[in-house]
Amino acid sequence: MSESPSTEREAGPAIPPDLGVTDAERLASVHWGIDGKAAPLPGDRDRNFRIDGPGGERWVLKVALDSPDERRGHESQREVLELLHGAWSGGDAPFPRVVDPTAAGPLVEPDGAGRACLVRLVDFVPGTPLALVRRRPDGLYRGVGRLLGRICLLYTSDAADEYT
Repeated sequence: MSESPSTEREAGPAIPPDLGVTDAERLASVHWGIDGKAAPLPGDRDRNFRIDGPGGERWVLKVALDSPDERRGHESQREVLELLHGAWSGGDAPFPRVVDPTAAGPLVEPDGAGRACLVRLVDFVPGTPLALVRRRPDGLYRGVGRLLGRICLLYTSDAADEYT
C-alpha cells in the first residue's frame, strides 16, 4: 500500500488565524469598501465572518493561514466558482460568487499573531447547511443529486472548455 505525501494539514490540527470581528470589519472596509458589521461563522481551519452591509447585502469574509497548499486551494475554488457562474443558466446560482478586492492578486494580511493570512470575500448564500438539517426528506437528497448532476454536466460540456 502506498502512502500519500505528508502535508501540513496531516501534521496535526491547524490553529485558525487570530482574527476577531473588528479585524473582519476593517478588512472588509479597507479592501472591498464595505462598511458592515461582522458576525463569526463556523470553520474548520479558517476564520469565517458574515459581513452585513448597510443596505442589507451580505457576504462571507474567509481568512486562512497562508501556505502554498492554501493558495492552490483558494485559486482552485475561485476557478470552480467562476466556471459554475459563467456556465450557470436559469437564474441565481446556488453557490457564492467571488468578490474581487480593490487590489489585484492574492490578498495577504497578518493576523494578531503576525502570521500571513489569505483573505477573500464571497457572496453570502442564505439557507441552512446540510449538516445542520436534522430531518432530511427524500426530496432533499433528490435536489442535491440534481444539483450535482447539473454541475457534472457543466464540467463535461463545451461551456466548461471556455473557462478551463
